[in-house]
Amino acid sequence: MRILNKMRRQQCVYWAPTAPDPYGQPQYADPIQLRVRWTDKEAIDTKEGTSRITSTTKVYTDQDLLIDGLLMLGTLDDVQEGKPRAANPMARPIQDFNKIPTLKADDFVRVAYL
Repeated sequence: MRILNKMRRQQCVYWAPTAPDPYGQPQYADPIQLRVRWTDKEAIDTKEGTSRITSTTKVYTDQDLLIDGLLMLGTLDDVQEGKPRAANPMARPIQDFNKIPTLKADDFVRVAYL
């Protein structure tokens, strides 16, 4: 088993962003559960040239995630019904996402920054 698969031992819930409602409020797809490695650590990264973001969490996953989507450490059983952000205060927005090929270029390391 590859190390990328071995390191993803935790569960999280992901809400993908969809088109905003007529009032401009964010909308989200139904939640899905992912296997991840959730690492809390503060970091400062450069984004698109000169802007900087402070990230407190890195989430390693096996699929592409969208910026402005929401992630919450836990399982689908932990999810409260209703709007993701209001009903699930532990859900946090994805600020940035990187997809980096492995050295053999046969897989990718995918990292979401919260």
